[in-house]
Amino acid sequence: MSSTLPSIEHRDAVFVSHANPEDNAFATWLTLRLTREGYRVWCDVVKLGGGDDFWKNIEAAIRLRTRRFIFVTSRASNQKPGTLKELAVAEGVARTLGEDRFIIPVKVDDLPYGEHNIQINRLNAINFTDGWAAGLAEVLRTLREDSIPTPEQAGASCVASWWNTNRLNHEILRNKPETLWTNWFPLKGIPPRMRFWVVGEGDTIPEKLSYPAYRHGEVLLSFADDDALFGGAGSPTGRKSRSFPFSLRKPPPDWTRLRAHEVRTAFKKIMWQAFERMATDRGLPLYELSSRRRSLWFPMSAGTGEMVSFVGVNGQKARRALIGFKTTKQPTGERRKRYWHFGLEAIPITYPTPSLALKTHVIFTRDGENPIGDPKAQHRARRSQCSGWCNDKWRDMTLAAMRWLGDTESHIPLVVAPNSELVLLTRPLKCQSEVSYLDAAVRESTHDAREYDDNPEDSDGKEEDKMPDTESTQADSD
Repeated sequence: MSSTLPSIEHRDAVFVSHANPEDNAFATWLTLRLTREGYRVWCDVVKLGGGDDFWKNIEAAIRLRTRRFIFVTSRASNQKPGTLKELAVAEGVARTLGEDRFIIPVKVDDLPYGEHNIQINRLNAINFTDGWAAGLAEVLRTLREDSIPTPEQAGASCVASWWNTNRLNHEILRNKPETLWTNWFPLKGIPPRMRFWVVGEGDTIPEKLSYPAYRHGEVLLSFADDDALFGGAGSPTGRKSRSFPFSLRKPPPDWTRLRAHEVRTAFKKIMWQAFERMATDRGLPLYELSSRRRSLWFPMSAGTGEMVSFVGVNGQKARRALIGFKTTKQPTGERRKRYWHFGLEAIPITYPTPSLALKTHVIFTRDGENPIGDPKAQHRARRSQCSGWCNDKWRDMTLAAMRWLGDTESHIPLVVAPNSELVLLTRPLKCQSEVSYLDAAVRESTHDAREYDDNPEDSDGKEEDKMPDTESTQADSD
């Protein structure tokens, strides 16, 4: 059979050999991660794309399709007949092909290097015992250096499909009620009346108004009156305004010729403007997203300090950083520092209760003040830095940011008119779920994934140092 082995160029698969069931969790995680990066991976515990009849014959798969053979080295795999047989086949293929790097050992437990199987003892094993994320970064770097093909263009969707079929809601739900924290922050103190101006054909509205306002066709709407909106005596349109009872549930009076959804839209736009004005008044810049969306973010000059204190979901005092950095070593030997900055985008909600849904973002800078200008570079950095951040981290950073914006108060004033402000509460709405979700496996698989950089153009992925105190001081809570 060896005389008919396909050449290395005609192979496209990465084979993951491991002890079953002892190393199943790690093998599953590694297979899904590599598939997400576009590699065609075979592993007996994960049947992904390419799992046709050909793969039913393990020996044939190693001999005819495998381009790189990853051997999960552990106390279990080091003595199991099945894994040792696969390793022996792989060594024979490597010898026939003349590929010194055909076998990639990865060390996952405390088995001493000196006790590794003799067939891989001379090979440098990639160490996963100091963190799966760091080991994965080294595996990916090795595969890239060897130009291993990535034919699975739909790798991410393939992984999602497998997860939904095999793991989603399997053994992770409990029939126990659970309190869930939303990202909806309620608004109070809504003004009882709204004013509107008819905009005539020759009317000119100033580009900047003193208070939030929204123009819908031939109508301008605001909670501020003529003089306040225009910043002096007069009207922003040259015509006097009229007021009407404001309600998010009842339609406006017929004489306004406005419809209920138009008034709700105006209210949303005014909420959005008021939130952004609050941010700029506090000295926070706005980062331009897509479709005119913007996110406030915390530069170094914001003065948040290393940590922001807040009350956690368990009622105890906690701390979170809203700014951090990562120093990476470049192929040239240069060390470059990249800062991350937490951000919040406001999405107005009117039902079932007036609220701002706060969507989280992370903005990256090189100097702590000026965002990296390339959107693609921002996206790559976000994938690298934030892929391992779990929901409770995002939640706690949001609570910390709201606590900072509220200063020492439990609310944030959003000014919409003189002596009139919407009151944005700094604690979000909560809801009760009839079932609970066990996410320990998810936490383990994503633990410290933020520590590797998957942007070869920006970094070689070697993290030299990072802000040491970017984690909450409270224990994970429900």
